[in-house]
Amino acid sequence: MTDFELAMLFKEYYSTLQSQYINFVSVIFAFLVAGYLVASKLQPMMVVVVITLFSAFVLDSMLALNFLTADLLRIQDLMAARIEAGSTDLLFHSGARGDTASADFLFVASRVVAVAGGYIGAIVFFFYQRRIERIV
Repeated sequence: MTDFELAMLFKEYYSTLQSQYINFVSVIFAFLVAGYLVASKLQPMMVVVVITLFSAFVLDSMLALNFLTADLLRIQDLMAARIEAGSTDLLFHSGARGDTASADFLFVASRVVAVAGGYIGAIVFFFYQRRIERIV
């Protein structure tokens, strides 16, 4: 694999990671809107179905984001190794130079917190809306 192909692979993985995250945020938003509009009107069995489907999607998204991030960091390590070996074609790439090595933990941790926080917040909001609408 050439340096150019490695840089393009990094770019494609990063784009895929961002797309997966945007898909997750879209589903969170849809779940929040559904919770606001219909949470109190759903029968208990339908609540179980909706929460189960939402939870399955979130689990799938969490795994996909985790795997994509792990692969992205490995590609970054490969690029850094090529620079150490003398390649000058990747020097423009900050990830390959190791400029972001200290931020990698923050990168991974922020995604985990965002996904877990979004999931927990959406579930809490859903049940909060069910309770509020039944009181009123």
